[in-house]
Amino acid sequence: MKDRVLQTLDKKKVIEDANKWADKLKTDLAEYNYTNSILSSFHLSQNYPNPFNSNTIIKYNVLEESFVELKIYDILGRVVSTLISKQIIPGNYEVKFDGTNFPSGIYFCSMTAGEYPQTIKLILLK
Repeated sequence: MKDRVLQTLDKKKVIEDANKWADKLKTDLAEYNYTNSILSSFHLSQNYPNPFNSNTIIKYNVLEESFVELKIYDILGRVVSTLISKQIIPGNYEVKFDGTNFPSGIYFCSMTAGEYPQTIKLILLK
């Protein structure tokens, strides 16, 4: 009887350890894939944090060497800031948007890389 209890406890411990290891592996692989993967597309990620107060981070991927523009527009469609406007090699990038001098409201971040356009919505709350 005592051996059966020990076997049961050992099985539970093994299962718990395996689940922890699997979760850590998933996290490590997700981080590895984001930073070291062979890119399959251009991509503009949602900013973080959103809504934000003053500063936010915008991440984007570039598939092939391209002229990239990353612009911030107000709700009326006026360009209020140009974050990037240059030739960029393939890779994962991030840029900080400082909204300190802008009023609270909804803004749009548009990325154009070659013929690839994408837009995300940013919410600035002060």
